[in-house]
Amino acid sequence: MIFKLIVRSDDVRMLLEQMRRSTALIAQRLENAGSPVSDGASNSSSPSVSAESSGSVVAARYTMSAPVPQLHCTQMMASQLLQTPSIPSSSRDDNVQRDLARLFRPYNTLSCSGRGPAQRRKKEVPWSHFFFCLPEPETVSVPTKEEALYYEECGIGKKLVTFARNTGDHSFLSEHLYSAFPLLTEAGGFSLAKSDRRKQLSLLPIPASGYSLEYLRCRVEIKRAPLYIIPLQRALTLQPPHIETTAVMERCLSCQVNVPLCGLAQHIKTCAQTQERAEEAQLLSDERTDNEDEDADLAAAILESLQADVVVQIEEPPIVLDIEQGEQEKDLASILKDLQSQVDEGPAPPHNCIHVTRDSVLDSAFRALRRQRFNPRHRIDIVFIDGAGQSEGAVDDGGPTREFFRLLVVAIKDSIFFSGSEDGKNLTLVSRALASGEYKLVGKMIALALIHGGTKPSFFSERLYTEISGQDTSDVTLEEVDDWDVKGKLQRIMDATSLEEAQDAVAEACGFLSLLGCASFLSTFEQRLTLVKEAARAFVVGRTQGARTQLVEGLETLGVAEAVRSNPGTLKALFVGGQKQVQLEELLELFNVSFSAPGSNRRQLENTAFIFWKDWLLEVDEGSRPVTLGQILVFASGTDTIPPLGFPTRPKLVFLHWEGVPRIFPEANTCDVTLRLPLHSSYLAFVEHMESGIIQSPTFGFA
Repeated sequence: MIFKLIVRSDDVRMLLEQMRRSTALIAQRLENAGSPVSDGASNSSSPSVSAESSGSVVAARYTMSAPVPQLHCTQMMASQLLQTPSIPSSSRDDNVQRDLARLFRPYNTLSCSGRGPAQRRKKEVPWSHFFFCLPEPETVSVPTKEEALYYEECGIGKKLVTFARNTGDHSFLSEHLYSAFPLLTEAGGFSLAKSDRRKQLSLLPIPASGYSLEYLRCRVEIKRAPLYIIPLQRALTLQPPHIETTAVMERCLSCQVNVPLCGLAQHIKTCAQTQERAEEAQLLSDERTDNEDEDADLAAAILESLQADVVVQIEEPPIVLDIEQGEQEKDLASILKDLQSQVDEGPAPPHNCIHVTRDSVLDSAFRALRRQRFNPRHRIDIVFIDGAGQSEGAVDDGGPTREFFRLLVVAIKDSIFFSGSEDGKNLTLVSRALASGEYKLVGKMIALALIHGGTKPSFFSERLYTEISGQDTSDVTLEEVDDWDVKGKLQRIMDATSLEEAQDAVAEACGFLSLLGCASFLSTFEQRLTLVKEAARAFVVGRTQGARTQLVEGLETLGVAEAVRSNPGTLKALFVGGQKQVQLEELLELFNVSFSAPGSNRRQLENTAFIFWKDWLLEVDEGSRPVTLGQILVFASGTDTIPPLGFPTRPKLVFLHWEGVPRIFPEANTCDVTLRLPLHSSYLAFVEHMESGIIQSPTFGFA
């Protein structure tokens, strides 16, 4: 049997020395006992050891031969051998065991205590979770896939955030989130939310100590769902990275011109139209050539007939009328059609979606227009959110857009940006709004309301519209000053009967006069009139110059401001004069009534309901009913006035026949403007259910 050990050289020398001594003692005892041990036996009983030293490690090979042969000795010799003193085997075994234990010490033992293998310390796994950073405050729903991709391009969106440890306070959490989303630092704080199965967001309550890792890991049941980060005070400014790309070109088979592949479809249509026009022009040219040949033959025949009698006539120079024709303004329909033609009628992109709550329409519009990718040249998708945070369920195909812009124009008219009478508003100065550029956004809203919603912002004063259109304005009167304190002090200066009284009034008003840049000293009694005019103009016009400039910049959207400057007289009715209420004749002629076949039972019921409808409108127009004609039109179309260009399709009036389910209230589809009248046997029941359904249905849905 052969086995090989790898041990140290010092240990091997000591072990060999011990084995040599043991062998010598055994041989000496055998000799003393007189036992005939042959050389072969002795040699075979002694182990053969060979050692090869290499550095500090020695490879020792032990070869054990066959067992030692039996000793030929007598019984007496055996007894003498047993009585001969020898080295105790127990001490020798102890030495060998001790050496083996020292040479082959167990792995990973505790040297100090010797209690067995050391226990490994369990490593702490850092906590990781997905966070989705949103750009807009008060976001109530999960973004779409397109919005999520765009947010990721801008540096926010969904990211996996790994924390250095499993515990940490709000500052520790904020530090890691700001590191993952650098744009979040400009939000003025944040809140966290989680989504439900309907993809609606619910805010996580913020503890007094703020969010912590223990709070998110242990107290909030989030599992693997991402947490949504919502800015608290300010929307994030998104700017996608600019990626330079090379357009892929493709040759047009018609005109043999290389065109970008992304615009090839549109080029094919244009190219085909160009070829058609070229063919038409060629045909017209050929026809014109034939006509010219015929005219030449006719002229030759006439000349031959007149050769017999030639009459010499004196040609008088033609009379040229030098009439200077001024540029005439276009009609209203042509102007609005040109402006609306800039809007792409395709599906609304995701960044043109506006989530609206009816109690904060203006704030919803501000959030939408502050987006970097909001495009006024595309359609707008309006989603109304109810008080429970759920969508009202209306799909925007025109009706929600009209209703949103109707509410938006009313909110702008009653906002802090305008003041004055109900139908003649002037701009007011709000320093905070001027510094943040909100007047420009208000101008954009008005332009969008006119082009996208067909809503007329007819609350401008004559002066404000004249200034926007670039025309000269008249002197400002005291009636246009909407501040009662300023107006009263200027009126006192105007009504003074002596120079001393006028100077006292000027001294009393010197505070705001100096702010307006007007002189606060009168040298003559007549100067008071000039001072009042200058102060009134500075208050109404000069003080709001910056706000008016921003408003015009916003009205440049879709070319509305340019159209106003080019056609001030035509477009004046859209901005000045107040909101014109819908008239009875307009409402009666607006709908196309859909009747059943004549003589049928359905037709009889429909005739009765239609008579009830016309009689009820007469009472509403008189003002004796709790609803107005405008409310009826809002219920049917989303707007309280007929748009300048009318509705896309003619509104329809249909009837609700009972088909298993009673339908006693009116119904409407505001997108295609369809009003459905209920069928009742009595006029009182018809009126009661019509008015109840309209009054109790301020939102989308059935009554």
